[in-house]
Amino acid sequence: MTKQSRRSLLQFAWRTAAVAGAAQVLPSFARAASSVPLERAAVCIYLIGGNDSNNMIVPLEPTSYAAYTSGRGALALPQSILWPVNSPRLNASFGFNPFLIELRELYNRGKLAVMANTGLLDRPLTRISVLSKTGLPGGLFRHEAAAYTRYLPNGIMMPPWAPKIQEQDPQDPATEVYSLGGASFLSPQRLHISGGSRNNPFVIDALRKTKLQTTFPQTQIGLQLERIARVIQASSKLGIAHPVFSASMAGFDTHENELDKHEELYRDLSLSMASFYAATDEMGIADQVVTYTQTEFNRTLRPNKTQGTEHAWGGHELIMGGAVHGGDVYGTFPSLELGGPDDAGRDGIWIPTTSNQQYEASIATWHGGGNADLSALDGLQNFPGGNPGFLS
Repeated sequence: MTKQSRRSLLQFAWRTAAVAGAAQVLPSFARAASSVPLERAAVCIYLIGGNDSNNMIVPLEPTSYAAYTSGRGALALPQSILWPVNSPRLNASFGFNPFLIELRELYNRGKLAVMANTGLLDRPLTRISVLSKTGLPGGLFRHEAAAYTRYLPNGIMMPPWAPKIQEQDPQDPATEVYSLGGASFLSPQRLHISGGSRNNPFVIDALRKTKLQTTFPQTQIGLQLERIARVIQASSKLGIAHPVFSASMAGFDTHENELDKHEELYRDLSLSMASFYAATDEMGIADQVVTYTQTEFNRTLRPNKTQGTEHAWGGHELIMGGAVHGGDVYGTFPSLELGGPDDAGRDGIWIPTTSNQQYEASIATWHGGGNADLSALDGLQNFPGGNPGFLS
């Protein structure tokens, strides 16, 4: 065989392989062409390590702020540097962390709300029942055991209700989920996109063709949210009408030097979430996307000896989007009194007054248009009539 004929044969083989690869992807293109546009999307941002939300939003009423400073000690934030906001529901004023200025602005615009004192529960608890160790949930204070997420293969985290909404495939019972550089998504309708679930070439190609004017921080969470925004923009091409997304941000296990770490973490979180909201606004779909934070647990109000905090329980979360009844604090804010009626001990370990199940059920119900399958939220039946109300 001559060199020329061998080269021609190789070129033919390459073209044949390329056509075969394209043929595998073509069914995905065909499905996308007949798909409906994006209807609703839920985006969960996991703050890995246990976010100390005691310094994320601080009560400014004199009695509550005095309890905060007394228990917080060296980690207390001066009132003069907090960004003040009002809560019509609680008839109270609060202060956002000084590095959450963009999120405070979204709060004042009615695009962001706070869910106060939510956490791991099997049933409602009081200080008396906690001190007697009655009805305590399993895995309390542990990173890996908190029932706030569903762990999927390859370390992918998803809201606990999300895998349940996907259609069943008798030949492949595993959840079909795609990931791109830390950001992940799934669709209720299986997409069957060839090329693997991690950094899928078809998905990457669809993202390359998107056009967004909004700029994002070039950080771990900023880049993840940018990828999610681009998947949403390409949703019609990808064939997803009701996607669920997750992103993760590490660094919140602040056992030491918490104030220094919060400066970087909260600045990044605020800028990235604000950019993501701006991107949804740019696309004209801000009312169709709800973004919310989740974490394993709050941290103790009382600091430790290394200017950090230890694992605790109930904490505060953020919910953002055009469909959010923003500019308010939902749930019940704890008293912040060490050893007080909301403390599980004497270190500022708040007993949650809203369960993770209620919090997640609100998102799931909105995402499914009121028809969500909530059977994955074990124990939800123990909290009847407990919709916090931050979404319609």
